[in-house]
Amino acid sequence: PSQLVWRIIRLGMMSVADLFIAPMQDYLELGSDARMNTPGTPSGNWSWRMNASALTSSLAWSIRRMTECYRRTAPRPEPDEQQA
Repeated sequence: PSQLVWRIIRLGMMSVADLFIAPMQDYLELGSDARMNTPGTPSGNWSWRMNASALTSSLAWSIRRMTECYRRTAPRPEPDEQQA
């Protein structure tokens, strides 16, 4: 994987912000042809779709490892909340 892309994602993960979102296109290191939205363009937006085969176990592991490292995982529900 591109070290630059992962460094930028890591910087976002390290942020003090409550929320960090990285598009899958970034994790997949796709080019501008995979843009989801082009501001000022009236059509052709929001049409990008990820192929299921693009999410490899290696990529999933990398995302998980970084997410856990920077404590960006969702909080686990309390036992009483699981009943609801």
